[in-house]
Amino acid sequence: MLYAERFGSAPPGVPPALVIVPGAGLVPPETLVTREQLDAIAQIPVEEENRAFRDPLTQAAKLLDGHAPGCSCILLGSVASAKYTAPLL
Repeated sequence: MLYAERFGSAPPGVPPALVIVPGAGLVPPETLVTREQLDAIAQIPVEEENRAFRDPLTQAAKLLDGHAPGCSCILLGSVASAKYTAPLL
């Protein structure tokens, strides 16, 4: 998070970093989750075909695109695998 705050260049009103959370889409890293929410997140398979995973992610990405058109996004680590990139493309 510190890296994103220091070097991120997001437009005003857009967080410099977001985390992909199964069932919730894209959320700021400082978002607090309860034990119940964490249990619910753990029940959602991270699979490209799973609508419970895919739909919130694509909806959040469209919302982000609406607030930051033309803004580049970087997916780090294993996040760049097809299960994440395919829904976003």
